[in-house]
Amino acid sequence: MNPLRDVTGAWTGTASFRMMPTDEFAEGAATASSDSEAAGWGWSLRYTWVHAEDGEQSGLLLVASPTDDGAITAAWIDSWHQKPYLQAFTGTFTEGVVDVSAEYAPGWVWRIVVGPEGDGLRMVMHNAVPEGHGDFAGSYPVMEFALARSRG
Repeated sequence: MNPLRDVTGAWTGTASFRMMPTDEFAEGAATASSDSEAAGWGWSLRYTWVHAEDGEQSGLLLVASPTDDGAITAAWIDSWHQKPYLQAFTGTFTEGVVDVSAEYAPGWVWRIVVGPEGDGLRMVMHNAVPEGHGDFAGSYPVMEFALARSRG
């Protein structure tokens, strides 16, 4: 069943975004709500964040329960990064952390890591650039969410 039941609820905090690894992060407000789905067989994280030029954005990460060996599948959609189609991911659930990735173009990989951090919740999105595409090749964080439980 759902191993992420301890991180369900409402969250507020910040989301930091940058386009390229040499860019500074632009920080903005973020909110999220996470819930158990499908009678406990899945978990969802719905979130909002603010893009410095394009304004408020939103997204949804839906994660299936892990197999006995910790393998998971997930689906993701985001109004700025991933639209109009869902992106399917595969990955692992280890020690309370979801770590999923998918190739979205030949050699280009998007990775999402989300899990508890202290009393909060942290989500980091990475982009992996293949060799031969500009001055940078490798993986770097694009988005970093730092969320605390909402009070109220």
